[in-house]
Amino acid sequence: MRRTGFFRSIHRRLILHTVLIVIAIVSLIIFDFVADRRLQALDLSALHEQGLIATIYDEIGQVRDLVVTYIDNPHPDTFSRFGSLSHHLRGDLATLAAIERGEAGERTVVDFSYMVQSFLDAASRTIDNRRTGALAEASDSDGEAIDILNLIHRQLTELFLVMNEDNIQQKKIADRVRDEILIIDIVLGLAIICLVSLFVGQVLRRILRPLDQLTKAAIDVNAGELKVRVKEGQQDFEIERLACAFNAMLTTIQQQIVELQENNELKTHLHEEELNNQRMRTLVKESELQALQSRINPHFLFNTLNMICQMAYSEDAKVSAALLEALSAMLRYLMADSSKPVFIDDEIANVQDYIYIQNLRFGERISFSLIFEKDIGSVAVPRLIIQPIVENAIKYGVKTLLRDAAITISVEPIEDMIRIRVADNGIGMDSERLAAVRASLFGPRAGEGGIGLRNIHERLGLFFGPRAELVIFSVAGEGTTVDLVIPRSSKALA
Repeated sequence: MRRTGFFRSIHRRLILHTVLIVIAIVSLIIFDFVADRRLQALDLSALHEQGLIATIYDEIGQVRDLVVTYIDNPHPDTFSRFGSLSHHLRGDLATLAAIERGEAGERTVVDFSYMVQSFLDAASRTIDNRRTGALAEASDSDGEAIDILNLIHRQLTELFLVMNEDNIQQKKIADRVRDEILIIDIVLGLAIICLVSLFVGQVLRRILRPLDQLTKAAIDVNAGELKVRVKEGQQDFEIERLACAFNAMLTTIQQQIVELQENNELKTHLHEEELNNQRMRTLVKESELQALQSRINPHFLFNTLNMICQMAYSEDAKVSAALLEALSAMLRYLMADSSKPVFIDDEIANVQDYIYIQNLRFGERISFSLIFEKDIGSVAVPRLIIQPIVENAIKYGVKTLLRDAAITISVEPIEDMIRIRVADNGIGMDSERLAAVRASLFGPRAGEGGIGLRNIHERLGLFFGPRAELVIFSVAGEGTTVDLVIPRSSKALA
């Protein structure tokens, strides 16, 4: 069916396409201009970030002054000003954290925000202890706040230098790229307009008439007439090649139709054989899977362990029986559905089984301490977030110590959060190794098997969101501490 109306004329369609191309190029130039204004706005945003850091530093000093004033004279007005200023400072920290930046800058800001939050917490404890008359506790918390404040002072200069240098370089690069993009866009736009104009002229003079002949021939082919041929030898080189290819295509189609008719029965037979072979392969795979499943049956394994445990009791081998019970409990816990959350109580029970087995293994070489408040045992957490850290503490921390090795596991509430801490007094890590371990929490996967710190960090993020943290502290020769900080609010278990 022939086209009618405006699109019947290829000449008009090409003119329309050219106009659209010109409009698109002009739109691209306008877009680049708007993008340039956006880059300038980003430059102002960088200056705003530096001003925000300066404001935070000034607010920290004001908080410190209010704490000193309140210690000397606990006036209600000072307390009210302290609360208002602390709230405002936390809001500025949230604004600073919301600014997009690179990974290295993000870690620097997170560390800085963590120190400021710790300073505010210590200052708040000082105020509260002073209000209640606990002067000794107020003095201790005030000393802690001073120590954190000194740390902030030492880090703030480096923070300013890093951000200032990054912002200067970013502005220079943005200015240079903006100018280059504008020049290149203008040059390319003019070149494209000239090329399109030449192309349209060539199309109008040399392509429309032979294209009309090809269109008529294609319509005849569509109607089923395969003997039609396009006249050759009177067009340009490109059109000549197109006509020859069109005619050769028709010849090939005719030959292929004959071959398809001759080979249709053979292909049908081969297809039936392939289906039969596929069915056979499916049956083989199913039988292999059934054989594999029959080799390891968890119920059989647990029943066997329970039978060995009962035999150990009957033989008065109490230690062996207890060891088998602990191992059986751990295996049940490990083989359960890992996608479902558990209570902290369940995690602690699994850790206790693991500690019992390790106590039998290492004897007095390693001492384990478990500090756990029962009232937070109903908080839901992902499965296997504590025991792998304890295993790392043994494997990489204290295993090489011949005596006085100690590992402490503590689970305790901190305001509206819960901190799970695993600390050892082992060989620790130097600053370079510690930085590499911290970076591995966010970097590409190492490809090693098992459940590692990165796996725990990712599952905490998926389960609790951005409020969950995994923090690692270590000093060479003194030991390593791993903190899991999670929200205290419980999630319902499925």
